[in-house]
Amino acid sequence: MKTFDLPSNSNYGDQPIPIAFPDNWDVHISKIHGYDTPALTEAQIAEKIHAAIGAKPISEGAAGKKSAVIIIDDITRPTPCEPIAKAVIAELRAAGVPKENIWFIIALGTHGVMYRTEFVRKLGEEIVENYEVHNHNLFFNHVFVGNTTNNVPVEINADVMSADYKIAIGTTMAHSYYGFSGGAKSFGGKPCDIRRFFHLIWECSRRLANVIVENKDFEEVIRQYDRAGAVIYCDPPYYKAESCYEVEFPPEDHQRLHDVLVTCEGYFIVSYNYQDYICELYQDCYIFRTSRPNSMSQTAGSEYEEIVITNYDPRKACWQLSMDSLLGGDGDTRYELIHEPEHPLKI
Repeated sequence: MKTFDLPSNSNYGDQPIPIAFPDNWDVHISKIHGYDTPALTEAQIAEKIHAAIGAKPISEGAAGKKSAVIIIDDITRPTPCEPIAKAVIAELRAAGVPKENIWFIIALGTHGVMYRTEFVRKLGEEIVENYEVHNHNLFFNHVFVGNTTNNVPVEINADVMSADYKIAIGTTMAHSYYGFSGGAKSFGGKPCDIRRFFHLIWECSRRLANVIVENKDFEEVIRQYDRAGAVIYCDPPYYKAESCYEVEFPPEDHQRLHDVLVTCEGYFIVSYNYQDYICELYQDCYIFRTSRPNSMSQTAGSEYEEIVITNYDPRKACWQLSMDSLLGGDGDTRYELIHEPEHPLKI
């Protein structure tokens, strides 16, 4: 086996993760430009910070300023902030900014807050001990600065806006969803005011106020809540796709789920992917087939077939209006009845 070390655990010991490949594999490691360049010393960092590109050195730009804020990225980013921050502080002190009027803001965005341990990982004990470090708060302590050309209101952290001089330390890195971020390219993919979603949080809170969340085997939960008039909905791991889930669901569990459901006093609905085995297993039930866009496929127009299984005829259930309208073909999704049991479990 060939073993390669994948850089990982930034800010947490920088311990690489070894990855093994078969000897007959042709493995090529693509290194970015500068990968093997030696790291800059603190003196070299200070020199480059002073030789600002397209701007005055901080020691000149901050001259006469009474306060300064240094904005840094959070613990999820590998920026080596400590040596850079020390060089920036030295520039600010050379400009005459009082030590007690220099503070740090962690640019969390919507990430979780950092605690002192994480502050030290990013900035070092000396800086954390001698300078104020604050987390940005997503919801409070903002200053309205105006609207964009699309009339989107813009608010900025009040502790950032109150400083006479503002400096940001960050990095450019690959993001698993959006590609490369950083580099002062853009603030977001589209305008979004998070306050517009507050009502949804309260709506969810009200709807979940009396909800009980169980952590039990599905058979135990179904037997616990089954009663005449109850409606039980099951969304098990899809057959032959169990590897996509973090929990184990062996083939015998599909059989066990069927066996407990067909004994229910109440109504049940089960959603599955379309598989011959599942259709054969639920021959004592109504089975409806539909298809939807396959979001996991890279092929344009790819669709994924699914089935809905019930122990009653939803076409006759006037209380299930949404299903009734779908079966009638009024919605975007079409459900086709592909199996009707000879002896329905519920009339």
